[in-house]
Amino acid sequence: MVRMRLQESAVLDEVREAAGLRTEEPAVSWPTPGQPVPGIHVPRPDVAGRGGSPAGSPGDRMRRLACGLIAVSGGVAAGHQALAGAFAGAHGAGPFGAAAALLAWPLPLLQPVLAGAGAVVLSALGVLTGGWRRLGPRQGWLLAGAAVAAILGAAPLVLVCTAITAVALLAVLAGLAILFCLLALLSK
Repeated sequence: MVRMRLQESAVLDEVREAAGLRTEEPAVSWPTPGQPVPGIHVPRPDVAGRGGSPAGSPGDRMRRLACGLIAVSGGVAAGHQALAGAFAGAHGAGPFGAAAALLAWPLPLLQPVLAGAGAVVLSALGVLTGGWRRLGPRQGWLLAGAAVAAILGAAPLVLVCTAITAVALLAVLAGLAILFCLLALLSK
């Protein structure tokens, strides 16, 4: 914008000089650093919070948390039924049967539907409000409701996967400890 004005100014200066109307000063001068350029409107919020976001909008940490929640709940919605079916088919009773029962409670499709609906609403809200930067009061309630739905839908599967990972990690560590003890006994 400034460059176009300077080019227009240079053309006008040439015309003025040819007509004998040339002044001593150029029509447009460069602004000093830190000063706004005259004629250019820079939109700024009236009250800015941290990071330059308008007041009342979530901060960077909350926006990252919402993005992570979208990713996790979307993954849960996509893989819930396959994993619940694998648990139910692998072992009818025992820990995997309990995991399958947890993933089917209270209704078999309630958890993936809640997780998927929460992820879709959070994604749409993020797109429509410029990355959750222009949230009004109604969108704030919608953000909170969608986050609760996504958490309620994704929490059981995340809990089951975390517990299985922890048990598997403990089993591997116990096996390595036994192996190193046997190797220590054999080396004597």
